[in-house]
Amino acid sequence: YSDALFGARKGIEYAKLRGDISMEGNFLQNVALVYQDMGMYDECVDYLDRSIELFSECMRREGANFSDAQELLFCLLVKMDLVGGDSVQAKKAVKLLPQAAAALDSIKKSKNGIKSLIKQREIEYYGLSARMLHASGHPEKARAYYQKALALIDANDHTDDIQLVPYLLLARRYEEALKCVRHEKSYIEQSNDTCSHYFVEGVLDYERIALYGMGKYKEAAEVAARQLALGDTLEHREKKEQVAEQTVLYQISEKELKLKEQDAKLGKQRAVLIGGAVAVLMLM
Repeated sequence: YSDALFGARKGIEYAKLRGDISMEGNFLQNVALVYQDMGMYDECVDYLDRSIELFSECMRREGANFSDAQELLFCLLVKMDLVGGDSVQAKKAVKLLPQAAAALDSIKKSKNGIKSLIKQREIEYYGLSARMLHASGHPEKARAYYQKALALIDANDHTDDIQLVPYLLLARRYEEALKCVRHEKSYIEQSNDTCSHYFVEGVLDYERIALYGMGKYKEAAEVAARQLALGDTLEHREKKEQVAEQTVLYQISEKELKLKEQDAKLGKQRAVLIGGAVAVLMLM
């Protein structure tokens, strides 16, 4: 995490020097995603807001650019997913839907759009919209968005199923939710990427809730125990990462301070040399 944050922050500085707000937006988004993976959600939303502001500005300046529009949509979807945790917050998240819909419309109309990416963003948008609308008291509208997402998912490809799980859990369609979760869980376990916030706080949490809702309390308790065990491992790893990050930042600060000192010395030397040259010229 420390290397990723350092690289992204350096990228932000470079983008600002160039005056490239699209590049700056991308690096801000990178920082946000690192914080999301670390479970630091307030920091994540802060950087997402900054990124959304810049990509929105790009859209106003340059019109419907595919890259900026899809990055804007992605940031909005991540933010909605993070802030729409309960019925009150869901109502706030629903207010972002028109902006997200406009960004989705832009990428769908783009001539140089990537079809697979557009489809992925559509599924994410419809799935998240279904969840937010159901949580904010609009079950019929939510069901319509769910059907739109479902229509886009390939029956033989389960990689996008997880996008529908939050809605299915809210709608108490536990068996369907569990089926989707198990596909995602199997994929992650095969890739040995189980020590992450996404797996522990997302996938396993979905599985636990679905099992509990189905009345399978023993299995739900077993999943909860696994969450606790992996959570301890994750916390230990993150503490080490935080120490490493602080060490790296300290080393960088020291190097930058030395460079500034060297620049100051060179500046004084140049001043002396220029002054001496001027004095020689005056004597000639």
